[in-house]
Amino acid sequence: MAPSIELKETAALAVDDSSMDVCSDVKEKKAKSKSDKKEKKDKKDKEKKRKHSAASSAAASDDDTDATMTEAKPSKRAHTAEEDAAAASAATEANKMDLDNFALSDATKAALRKRGIAALFPIQASTLQPILDGFDVLGRARTGTGKTLAFSLPMIEVLQRAPAAAQQRGRAARAIVLAPTRELAKQVAAEIEQTTRQLAVATVYGGTSVYDQQQKLRGGVDFVVGTPGRVIDLINRGSLQLGGVEFVCLDEADQMLDIGFKDDMERVLQGVRDQRAGAAYQTLLFSATVPEWVGQVARDFMRADHRRIDLIGAQPLKTSETIEYKAVLAPWRARHDVISDLVAVHGGARRAIIFTETKADANAFAMAPRMAAVAQALHGDIPQAQREKTLQAFRAGALRVLICTDVAARGLDIPEVDLVVNASPPKDAETFIHRSGRTGRAGRQGVCITCFGQHEAWWPAYIRKRTGVACEIVAAPQATDIVGAAGGDAADHVRKCAPAAVALFADAARALAEDAYGGDATRALAAALAHIAGYAGGVQRRSMLSGEAGRTTVVAHVRERVNTWGYVRGAMVRAVPGLAERDMNSFRIAVGRMAVAFDLPSAMVEERAAEGDAAGAPTLVVKGVAWDDEHSGLRLEVCTKLPEFEEDANDARGGAGGGRGFGAGGRGYGGGAGGRGGRGGFGAGGRGGGRGGFGGGRFRGRGGGGRN
Repeated sequence: MAPSIELKETAALAVDDSSMDVCSDVKEKKAKSKSDKKEKKDKKDKEKKRKHSAASSAAASDDDTDATMTEAKPSKRAHTAEEDAAAASAATEANKMDLDNFALSDATKAALRKRGIAALFPIQASTLQPILDGFDVLGRARTGTGKTLAFSLPMIEVLQRAPAAAQQRGRAARAIVLAPTRELAKQVAAEIEQTTRQLAVATVYGGTSVYDQQQKLRGGVDFVVGTPGRVIDLINRGSLQLGGVEFVCLDEADQMLDIGFKDDMERVLQGVRDQRAGAAYQTLLFSATVPEWVGQVARDFMRADHRRIDLIGAQPLKTSETIEYKAVLAPWRARHDVISDLVAVHGGARRAIIFTETKADANAFAMAPRMAAVAQALHGDIPQAQREKTLQAFRAGALRVLICTDVAARGLDIPEVDLVVNASPPKDAETFIHRSGRTGRAGRQGVCITCFGQHEAWWPAYIRKRTGVACEIVAAPQATDIVGAAGGDAADHVRKCAPAAVALFADAARALAEDAYGGDATRALAAALAHIAGYAGGVQRRSMLSGEAGRTTVVAHVRERVNTWGYVRGAMVRAVPGLAERDMNSFRIAVGRMAVAFDLPSAMVEERAAEGDAAGAPTLVVKGVAWDDEHSGLRLEVCTKLPEFEEDANDARGGAGGGRGFGAGGRGYGGGAGGRGGRGGFGAGGRGGGRGGFGGGRFRGRGGGGRN
């Protein structure tokens, strides 16, 4: 076990072994004794107390004052004493996290203060003493709360107190830190190097020369920080010996397990256990979430008396008031086009991040025709040099769109992101908050848009329940939205052309207008803007209900409340010769049941302006038939804004669709409509099932899916 270092008398951290919440509590009496000894920091407070004491004594000894003044002065003295007590209490709370209250060496405190760190964060204060006392620690705190220093500070304190012989050339590593990505490993190493100059750090990861890393290890190091794959490689080559390891730390353990590093991490942990041959060492595991598989690692590789320090617990997830949250229904087959349109409409020429679940999805989005010119992918399979160039271009504004996985983005500091798009619903509420938190920082306004399919219709309600975020359900961008946004951006590019460049292309522009557009310069310029915006092939109509291209959403207004949308479908089939029921889909009943929205093939729908001088709504033509409102009992119009819809029992149980089975039906068709196969979902399932989910239980075969 690592040596125990007592905390100074001025502070004590209490860690509750049986509680998931650990907090630090500095005793007021000792804190007061400590503050009396401070010279510079408390000089003003002491002076204030001396003045107050003198004033109080003078007031108490003033026997010649009349009765009125005698009564007034004690009241004033009591009021001032209360204020001083409150101020002293506030000062104690404010100073509780001050570096002087913790068992840190003078060199460490000086290094931290040089970096502008005068106090510890809660996770750092809570884990410091347990680790110094030799306990294994499982720490849980959200990303961005100071987890890196929470585990590196106590390790630094223990390792730099070792005798000089332990720091000789060629020494074996004494601490191993595993991180999920190269970028995070580099950031962890930088934190350690900025905090101590006495300890040598080797950063190891794939995509770079293994020979250089072997040379670094041969020279002797104290810390090895790296990704699991390269650490395993160095162990297999015999370059990294584990016999002298005093600490093994897993940073962002949930992410490493989530991306397939489980076996590698267990091999490192088992290797340390085997090579230490029963000698004492400490295991530290830090994570933003602690799912069951992380808990299993803790049970398998940490001592039974390990400390569990949880600074999240049941706290509600915090969202930013400067972020506008939206959700768009879009089938996966149309997701590339929909997201390209979302970036054009909501991102414009500003920075945007698109999050995908897999590296393959990131590549596919980056290669989409309208994304290729403005976006690049970022994930573990991209060579390191290219990743660094991509990040630099994005930070500098030369690259507009970054498409990445959660793991690739973990730990990266990317400022001023205006738009975050989730290509599919995040796997949990915490991931949703982390992703959306990439925008809306430092008081800036931001937008977070999540795309979901029919089978994921449960997601907006789920995220609202878990986070309090009510995502506005919006339609996929329509032609008018796209033209307005993309056309404006393209026009901005044209305006920025240098006068000299304009002169060079004047003859070509004149010839284009004459030859291709009959001398109409406006049409020629419009064509140029369309090409610049990426819409040279035109803007296809898209359903506002499903996001599917080539379909148009129509709203039918009825004269009396309807119980089912079948009434509207029947009326349409009877009124339009050749119109089949299969031509119509995605029916939804509006709140109040006086309107029904549905989709038709765009080729069947046409709007004709009112004839003559008559002002009014255009006439809707369906499959060549001008719609007659009077005789049909329905008034039809092309939908321009989605109304609020009634809750549909089938929709609530998952709806139709494929993909992951978080709705009722899993893969296949969920909800009331049934469906087969796949995992169940968060609620009552259709046919099929698999795992239940939030609905609870497990169920396979035909029947109820996840049981409540």
